[in-house]
Amino acid sequence: MRKFMTQPWPQVLFGEGTSKELGAQCTRLGAKRVMAVYGKNLYATGAVEPILQLIAAEKDIVLERFDGIEPESPDYVVEALGKAAAAFDADTFVVIGGGSAIDTARAASMYRYCADIPFEECQRRGFIPLPEEQVNGIKLIFVPTTAGTGAEMSSGGPLLNTKTNVKGGPFFGVKLAALAVLDPTLTYGLSPYLTYTTAMDALSHAIEGMTGKTRSPRSDMFCGQAVEYIWRSLPRALENGEDAEARGELLLAANLAIGVETLRHLGHAICQPVGGLLHLGHGHSCALALPPALRMIANSPEVREELKLIAAKMGLDPASETVGEDIADAITESNRKFGIQSLKDMGFDFEQVRAAVPLIMADGRLLPNAVVAVSEADVETMLREMYEY
Repeated sequence: MRKFMTQPWPQVLFGEGTSKELGAQCTRLGAKRVMAVYGKNLYATGAVEPILQLIAAEKDIVLERFDGIEPESPDYVVEALGKAAAAFDADTFVVIGGGSAIDTARAASMYRYCADIPFEECQRRGFIPLPEEQVNGIKLIFVPTTAGTGAEMSSGGPLLNTKTNVKGGPFFGVKLAALAVLDPTLTYGLSPYLTYTTAMDALSHAIEGMTGKTRSPRSDMFCGQAVEYIWRSLPRALENGEDAEARGELLLAANLAIGVETLRHLGHAICQPVGGLLHLGHGHSCALALPPALRMIANSPEVREELKLIAAKMGLDPASETVGEDIADAITESNRKFGIQSLKDMGFDFEQVRAAVPLIMADGRLLPNAVVAVSEADVETMLREMYEY
């Protein structure tokens, strides 16, 4: 049996309507100066204000708002939020949104203590050591509104360097949430496109978690359940956006897929640089990158049993001689069925895509977790499939 070591998990509150308990949860956690963090587009849906009113109604809580969240967690938003938190002297962030909001706020909660340094300098250094009291200084309460990244369970996340168009990180070490509130009703308003692409991010987390070098019996259990939830509930959620059970299973799947000690590998090593260079949504990049990444490991005996388990969770034949290819084909067919455009169909030139090769090959964190070594030619083959599948 493979060696593994468990890590702490945030406390999770799951259930329909649990976002209505946020005021009481802030008080329970001792929050006094709460900064609510979200984006303008999400606020316009009407989902945010009722939550903020509940928090503001709590005795002894002062509420401040930051609505500047943008997709893909750009560096300048981290800097703006960190400085706003320092000026307000926030002790708690309540972050409402998807992975970009959560990753941005996590970094900003630590940049808040060194906001006199330009964030660009922080990125250049790569890591800023902070005293433990500052690392733990701002409590994080995450309220995901997409069922994809599972960022509420993570201890770090990628940020976009807008000078280089490279997405990576984390730049501030690790920090876990004090509480993750999973309310499926907050995902009812997701468009079919966002429902699908965020689910593909979660599916990538699950499958990569089960097939990398850091896999363990825990990843088989948690990530395997995530694969099952996504594959059976995604079509239902796309057919009826207010199917409570389907939405709940997708939200739990995203949470479970990243809430283990496994690391992603080829799919994310490819899709993060491609997404940064082309300014493409992370979930869309994941949907395109997962099949070629699976094909690259399909014949590895090291993950044969895991691929059989994944196939069974997807309703495919686990005894098939081509089980890895079968999984990749099923995901490609799903992408086509639900209208996920190739990079070529989106209007990109292949040379634009190919520019990601050196960035991918320079990855020292995710690529080494793959069970096969890849060359530049292998990476170009995977990019070609993303380009014209």
